Amino acid sequence: TTDSRGMYEASACQCPAGTYEGSDGNCFSCPEGMSCAFGSRYVDIAEYASDSSLVIPLVEPGYFTLASDPLSVYYCEEGNEDTCPGGAPQTCSGGLTGLVCEVCP
Repeated sequence: TTDSRGMYEASACQCPAGTYEGSDGNCFSCPEGMSCAFGSRYVDIAEYASDSSLVIPLVEPGYFTLASDPLSVYYCEEGNEDTCPGGAPQTCSGGLTGLVCEVCP
């Protein structure tokens, strides 16, 4: 899929919204608890911390993923959208850490 009509370059072909490009170049459905914008790529997740302009599958608020396994999604306890804000893998707020942001600083 391309971002707009009339694109003729193969490099313009990217996975559509709701999917991400896997390390093998194929498009896969975005996991539940994540959002995948047009052009999301799994291989860019590791570089996202240093280049936030990259398009990656992002964690939705109320969910959590580990940096070491960014597509395995964990549900945070009901009402934990503040402590599990979503975004990049392994993101917690308020200084919390650990799986689903339950370890106090």
